[in-house]
Amino acid sequence: MVFWKGTPRVQSSKRLSTTNGFNISVSSSSGLDLPAQVRDVSKFLRRHHAEIRRLRRLRLLLVMDFGVNVRDQRIFASFRFPLTTIIELAKCGMALEVSYYGEVSE
Repeated sequence: MVFWKGTPRVQSSKRLSTTNGFNISVSSSSGLDLPAQVRDVSKFLRRHHAEIRRLRRLRLLLVMDFGVNVRDQRIFASFRFPLTTIIELAKCGMALEVSYYGEVSE
């Protein structure tokens, strides 16, 4: 999905985007399987490193968003990322974001 500065990112939204950009899915892994998402992202970054760096020249805001859920949350949820993943993202000029979608009951 491509979005443009000054237009809504989603048709039903009244909030306007402050940047140009696009969203792509780089992992089909479940929100319950963060380690699999991390592996998929690492493969994606290695495979497309040169193209991602070219996108940086367009001054786009690049963010890798991990969508996560938890099972049976008792007190809080925390998510740890390998240092190698953080370094890979930084080399590509990308920020890391976690979108927490709540608890999943079985």
